This record gives sequence, structure tokens and C-alpha cells, in this order.
Amino acid sequence: MPFCPSCGKPVDDKANICPECKATITPAAQKKKSKLFGLFNSLFELVLDIVIVLLILLAFVYFILPWMVDKGYLPPIQGLEAFRPRT
Repeated sequence: MPFCPSCGKPVDDKANICPECKATITPAAQKKKSKLFGLFNSLFELVLDIVIVLLILLAFVYFILPWMVDKGYLPPIQGLEAFRPRT
């Protein structure tokens, strides 16, 4: 679905005028806005992927690493006490 180049609202494929802001819509302007929207969408997905990776790393450091030390899979790590949950 194309977007209005002035207000950014979605418009009908065959519309020549935006129903929201009454701006004239040309086919080239519709494609330009939709490419820009695709860029923002890709950037959002990249940021979301980075946040997910950071959360997984944080979970590893906070939960799995102390468990592995307690079970003897890893030698004691200096400073790990700061990550142990308080009981």
C-alpha cells in the first residue's frame, strides 16, 4: 500500500489525492515514501535483534554462568558473587 508523501498516511493504490491532508500524490512520490518506510522497518528489526542478543547474553551471565561454577563445570570466577541472586 502506498503512503502520502506529505503526511505519511496510507492511501489507496489508485488515489491521486490524500484523503487526510488533500495533498496531490504522484506514483513516484508513493514509491519514495514506501522505500523510506522499508528502511525504517529494517532499522527497527536490526535494533530489535541487537536487544534480543543482549538479553540472551545477560541471561547467560546472570543465570547460567553461576550455575556452571556451582556444578563444577567451570573454575571459580573472581567477581562472580555480584551476579549471584540473593537468597
